[in-house]
Amino acid sequence: MRNENDRKILSAILEILIFWHEGKANAIKREDLLRLLTSQPDFPALADPDRAMRKVIEESGRILTSAKGYYLPADPVNDPIDAINYLRKKNNGVFLHIARIKEAYPHAGQGEQKELPL
Repeated sequence: MRNENDRKILSAILEILIFWHEGKANAIKREDLLRLLTSQPDFPALADPDRAMRKVIEESGRILTSAKGYYLPADPVNDPIDAINYLRKKNNGVFLHIARIKEAYPHAGQGEQKELPL
């Protein structure tokens, strides 16, 4: 984590998820998690708490996501695989859009940074 606020946010998120949101069936929507976090008296005052929360979740790698929301794995073997597959499907549209732009404008792909394989 980058700073003390990030550590506080991660700790608060994990506390909520550990008790109530283990397994995909018990996932919590982003808006609901944010409401619970920002209602805590010791939650850091931030200009954009939603962005901070999403950044911490993404950087942690421990918190999984699905169409239902965020959760901790109940099945440490299959839940992470499901989360990875969900993210791949979600981002597939972006990759297709990029491919179509490159097809229409071949020069746009020249000299670009190589993408890391997922």
